[in-house]
Order: sequence, then structure tokens, then C-alpha cells
Amino acid sequence: MIGRFAVFLAYHLEGSAAYKRWKGFFHNLLINPRSRMRPYFDLSMMALVTLSVFLYIYDTKHGGGVAGEYLEYFAVSVFCVEYLLRLWLHDDSHKIVIEHYEKAEFLNLRFRLGPALWHILLRKWQYATTPFAVIDLLAILPVYRPLRILRVFILLRLFKLFRYAQSFNEFVRVLSENASSCTPWRFSSVS
Repeated sequence: MIGRFAVFLAYHLEGSAAYKRWKGFFHNLLINPRSRMRPYFDLSMMALVTLSVFLYIYDTKHGGGVAGEYLEYFAVSVFCVEYLLRLWLHDDSHKIVIEHYEKAEFLNLRFRLGPALWHILLRKWQYATTPFAVIDLLAILPVYRPLRILRVFILLRLFKLFRYAQSFNEFVRVLSENASSCTPWRFSSVS
């Protein structure tokens, strides 16, 4: 029953134009180095990371107050959403379900959801163990009350700047190449 529903959902996602549109939007926002949106996102994330680290340093000496706490929760919420979106974008889980289902159908076997889920978890684990994903996770964890001892990991948020700086540098390089390839308008005097 659950396996049938998973297959139905997988085929539904495969044929959904809205799903593909949303996935393409977030791919352009977070991953695509040629996207026009990405430098703005990266710049805003760099500002949020810098502000949250500054707030942490300020809070240790002076106390951040309620506004500082709300800003910290906002920053962590944005970091969590970004982490989950990157995990979602890492691969198409519904395609793995379809692949396992069609293979079982071709071999005239009963479809079992377990191996497909295991394959999906392994693919997600591959992303979760990349250096940037580990840094993202360590930057999120200290906000949770039981893990307050991990507050020092907030400084690891500075490493998140490397991800965004690479994209921003690429954007600046492309702009400078375009600017150098354009020739200034030359007006000739007519006599």
C-alpha cells in the first residue's frame, strides 16, 4: 500500500510542471553559477552570516537582548531552509523510486519500497557528508538549547562565506569581462 502510494507520488512529481518549475527556481538560486539571481542571494547570505557572527561576538560581551535573539532565530531558520533545499536539490528521489519500480516490473518481481528508500538515503548521505554540508549543519546546531555548549561552532559560519564568495567572485569576473568587451561609443565629428 505504501509502496503503491510512493510510486504514484513519484510519477506525479515526474509529470508535474509546477514541481519542475520550483526545483529549477531553487536550483538557479542556490547552485547554478550562471544564474542572475544567485549573486544577490549569495550577497544577502554573506551579510546574514556576517551579521549573525557579529551578533554572537557582541552578545558574549554585552548581551544581545530580545532583538538579538530574534535575529539569531531568523538567521538559523534561513540556514535550515537553505540546508534542506540543498539536500532536496542534490538528486531527484522520485526518479530513484521510478527506476526501482520499473526494474521490478521489467523483471516481473514485486516492487519493494525498502531498497529504493535505502538508495535515496545513501544519495542524501553523500551530500550530507560533503565539507560545505557539514559546515552548514555545524553552523545551525548551536542554536538548539540542549546544544548550547556548541555555541563556539557559530564561528564556523564564517566558513559559509567561502561558498557564497566563490559565486560572487564568478559574478564579478563575468561582469568585468562583459565590461571590457564593450567598446565605448565614439562620435565622429562631421565637417
